[in-house]
Amino acid sequence: MGFPFEYRKLGDFTYHVLADPLTIKACVMEWILREWEVDHSEAPEEEWTVEWMNLLPKMEFALEILKLDSIHPRADLMNVEDFQTSLKERADEREAGMLRGVSIEPLLVNRNGFELMDGYTRYMVLKRHGQKEVYAYVGFACHCEPSGSNLLELGDCFATPALAGGAREERLAMTLCNREIASGWVSTPWRLDQQPSQ
Repeated sequence: MGFPFEYRKLGDFTYHVLADPLTIKACVMEWILREWEVDHSEAPEEEWTVEWMNLLPKMEFALEILKLDSIHPRADLMNVEDFQTSLKERADEREAGMLRGVSIEPLLVNRNGFELMDGYTRYMVLKRHGQKEVYAYVGFACHCEPSGSNLLELGDCFATPALAGGAREERLAMTLCNREIASGWVSTPWRLDQQPSQ
């Protein structure tokens, strides 16, 4: 499906972004999850991919501007030598396009710990060029489950008390959890030994 991207300049680079939370989720479920499924088929022993595939369907997202220094790449992934080598090569290639004005998508960041989930190549280029702030799709996990009477148990929705209006954040999380269940997104847990379906 096509997505209604907007083009926004931040710092030295242009981003193509989505602003609506439901559209963001649809996009990451269609493209990011597919990419991780390929990664998992090629390297099923990589536990971070399994963790992210399990988490992504439970998350809701918002477009935010974050301090780049507040975002943390996954340490065990960054310690993989082959990944480091390929990351540098990919960043060199992406950098040329970004400097010519090619737009980039926001980074994908987990609100819990501000872990970088997707966008390592873009992250590296943004770091090289000293960007202070970046666009990111920031996700929070929502663990609401429907009960037998079709009511929602909303107590486990993730809130962000560190942000202004934390209570409003929690109410938003509850609303989004309602929408997630109504729209039929269901999480199917992945295991390290599981291959994606063809």
